[in-house]
Amino acid sequence: MKTLTAKISGNEIRQSVDDAVSDFSAPSEVLDSWAGNFTLKKEEGSTKGLRNPQVGAYHSIISHWTFTNQIGTVVLPTGTGKTETMLSVFVSERLGKLLVIVPSDPLRSQISKKFIHLGLLRDLTLLPETAANPVVGTIKKGFASEAELSAFLGKCNVVVATASIISRIGSGYSDLLRDKFTHVFIDEAHHTEANSWNKIRNLFTGKYIIQFTATPFRNDNKKIDGKIIYTYPLKKAQEEGYFKPIKFEKIYEYNTKNKDRALAEKGIEQLRIDKQNYAHILLARVGTKKRADEVFEIYNEYSPEFRVVKIYSGLGVRESKEIQRKIVGLEVDIIVCVDMLGEGFDLPNLKIAVFHDIRQSLPITLQFVGRFTRTSYDAELGDATIIANLADIDVNDELDALYARDPDWNVILPLLSERRTQSEIDLYNFIEGFRDNEDFPVSIQSIKPALSAVVYKNQTDSWFPTNYLKGFSNPESYELIRHNYNQDERVLVVVTVRKLPAEW
Repeated sequence: MKTLTAKISGNEIRQSVDDAVSDFSAPSEVLDSWAGNFTLKKEEGSTKGLRNPQVGAYHSIISHWTFTNQIGTVVLPTGTGKTETMLSVFVSERLGKLLVIVPSDPLRSQISKKFIHLGLLRDLTLLPETAANPVVGTIKKGFASEAELSAFLGKCNVVVATASIISRIGSGYSDLLRDKFTHVFIDEAHHTEANSWNKIRNLFTGKYIIQFTATPFRNDNKKIDGKIIYTYPLKKAQEEGYFKPIKFEKIYEYNTKNKDRALAEKGIEQLRIDKQNYAHILLARVGTKKRADEVFEIYNEYSPEFRVVKIYSGLGVRESKEIQRKIVGLEVDIIVCVDMLGEGFDLPNLKIAVFHDIRQSLPITLQFVGRFTRTSYDAELGDATIIANLADIDVNDELDALYARDPDWNVILPLLSERRTQSEIDLYNFIEGFRDNEDFPVSIQSIKPALSAVVYKNQTDSWFPTNYLKGFSNPESYELIRHNYNQDERVLVVVTVRKLPAEW
């Protein structure tokens, strides 16, 4: 096999083909080769196939599309196989032209490579060798003209791009993008900034959009739009072996000058133990570039036998690429990074996390820990270890239980995740319960009273919400009175506007 490559306006088009093939397949030829050739199989014992969460997500997406093109959200814990789920839907449904939106450049590269070879679909015997590989476009920059963008899209089955570049291109060529793409997948949806997401949603109104995420709540604490059509509990992922057990190791170091050294010593001790049996990698998480430089020197000093690297934004392009190459090639033992290394590094070998600086958000904590608990198809790996200094904890109430004196993260994390996910589902269902009402001037979820709101609870069985105007002594004095009603929850919302003279 070889990979054909072409460029239009500096953006790559690639297809993996037999050595004897000299030209790209037409997108329709690729779709024709998939017709009747996808076999959905579930992994059972030694029989290869999709994992349980992948099968569930696959059926949920197909079912969702049978009756609506409403935005759907699929919640799969990190490491359970979002990409293979995407590929299975892409091939089995022979999607006309798919756009995959990712949050970062490394993830764009990783997802593109998986689509070029159709990931593990052939290894899992879901697709025969005779089926063609898709023509994959990767957008990294803008296009010189609408004609070049049209030519690029016309050659591709699937296009992978970041949300930011699609937002920029969409501002000039919105009609063309809307016309060409039939389906949109948004990977790591919790990363998409609200402004970028709103632009994408408006750009592809009426298209089939599916969001994939491990946490259906955004990093900026704003709501992810879309109905949660499938969620696979973290606890279930643990029970079925998709998540490695977590061992929490704590230290108590009250001297701020010594805490980094104490944490590094504990982490290196665990790494030496793990290295006796596994090719594990330690990741030291810090909050700033300055802290990364300081902690990097400590690990270099304390572990001369290990290969230590540091990575964060702001490094030179060449240096950053070389470090990324070493990380992906497993040529490192210890990584010091700001935040969580960034999306796009598919590294099941990450098995020891040292929290030099602790993040206070549940979404980010879940995403971070998920990087260390994932299993591997082709490598024997041990369990995950999380190390933190319990004498230096400042987290919100939601995370208190994780950093108690004797926390069992294997029990607490699934509970926190399930509770937060259910909260998002309940909120969505509550908002959807209000009727579409053209006379109601605002969306229910945007109602966040800053100055004045009154809530009444009816203590009797008598309930006549349509008679609410009788509660106003002088309704004619209002500029506006509008209502909306959720019949299932028996909640009436009334919005009023009244002009009153200011008392000076």
